[in-house]
Amino acid sequence: MVNKLLLLLAIPVFLNAQQAVNSFPLELKRDKATFQVVNETSKQVDLFLADKTHVTAIRLNENMQVVDTILAPRPDKDYDMMVGNNANGKVTRLFWASSDHEQLYAQTYNFEKNVVAGEKFDFPFKEDRFLQYFSDKDHFYMLSIVRKTSTLRLYVFDGTGKMEMKTISLEGQKFFDYYYKPLTLYQLLGSDFYMSERPFSIQQIQAENPTALTASSKKRKCYLEDGQLIITNDTSVDLTQIISISLETFKPTVLVVPQPYIIFNDRIELNSNSFIVDGKLFQIKTSSQKLIFSIKNLQGQLIAEYSKTPDEQIDFKNSPIIQETGDPENPRILEKTSQFLRKANNQNSGLSVLQADGNYLVTLGSVSDERQSTGMVVGSMFGIAGALVAVALSNPTLDSFNAYSNRKVVYINCLFDQKGKHVGGNLPPSAFDNIRKFLMGQQEISAPTLFKFDGFYYLGYYKKSDKRFTLTKFKA
Repeated sequence: MVNKLLLLLAIPVFLNAQQAVNSFPLELKRDKATFQVVNETSKQVDLFLADKTHVTAIRLNENMQVVDTILAPRPDKDYDMMVGNNANGKVTRLFWASSDHEQLYAQTYNFEKNVVAGEKFDFPFKEDRFLQYFSDKDHFYMLSIVRKTSTLRLYVFDGTGKMEMKTISLEGQKFFDYYYKPLTLYQLLGSDFYMSERPFSIQQIQAENPTALTASSKKRKCYLEDGQLIITNDTSVDLTQIISISLETFKPTVLVVPQPYIIFNDRIELNSNSFIVDGKLFQIKTSSQKLIFSIKNLQGQLIAEYSKTPDEQIDFKNSPIIQETGDPENPRILEKTSQFLRKANNQNSGLSVLQADGNYLVTLGSVSDERQSTGMVVGSMFGIAGALVAVALSNPTLDSFNAYSNRKVVYINCLFDQKGKHVGGNLPPSAFDNIRKFLMGQQEISAPTLFKFDGFYYLGYYKKSDKRFTLTKFKA
């Protein structure tokens, strides 16, 4: 049975770098989780707040005011993760998945008619292996790979809920491992980086939001950009392998973009990675004796390149060299480029890029594998460790804000214009910094969510002690 639920609104409260825009009473039991569906066209946000037995669906207008709600039963226990969505007019469809990804449940919310319906889908995955979920506009996607081949399968759910499977053959394409050995795509994606990256994992990047180095340092990443599904692989330190799939025609293209050359005695001395945003490929390559940072277009043509050796100052950075060891309030500042190169090259190197006021805010650095927990977690924000799995799948951006709690990370922040020219000056605290700092002061929050809407970031979270859900707005 579906019930209407009337929620009271709170008067917005202004804070330093953020504004509390709404807080309403809500009681959530065990197994709390949140998922958001953002519609910039209709200027609406649908929040789905789930506990062990129910899902509260809340429709918000552009001012984060509650305009409609539905209370519905939660799907049965076989479906334990909210993994994606699509929409069709006034109907929003929320997709739940089983932990083995072999079962999906599409839960449809019709706010106009106050009706909730559901449909089950089974994927035995005997021939293929699950890779990742995506949501884009009015479609939901599930990606898999046919075992022992270079053929991908994309399960496409349109706005009406109809499912269609698309086969994307990459047979005949060459893929290379760390030592330039040719592999099938299945073998390449099955590479095991142990603690940092498990076989057949692909890190989803939402480049419009801040990305921590824990995510961007992954060797296998995927992006949705301009109607393309882009998969990058940086297993080889000498090149970035890019697969682009049109989500209209489902035709693939494969491009190999070389990394700059650095002299070495043994390839193990080298480290590299990449990041894609705004139709550009950003690459980093390091040894203990050299750093090279380059910006290219997606055809591999060079736009700008910067390099430094241990005895040179990094004159394209806009911040000190920062090292964190679990406490963002007490970082260590490194003085020498040689320190940065040595530490960056000895861990999982990476870079992240965020568009900011027409420029690119670039973070270059590296992050260690996760250490045994010291008991310190940002604001105890995720409650129990198991909740992190659901958060990472449903909201990979939010997971970034707790990403450094049990790791060592070293990084610099840099600013470049559209042509790759360095922009000088001090950087104000970023949205990433402000949200992390805000979370440090929060205790025992759960069911967190983060989304970008109308040029601002919105952080939502539930406090059991208050039995309220709060939305806080941050400048992008």
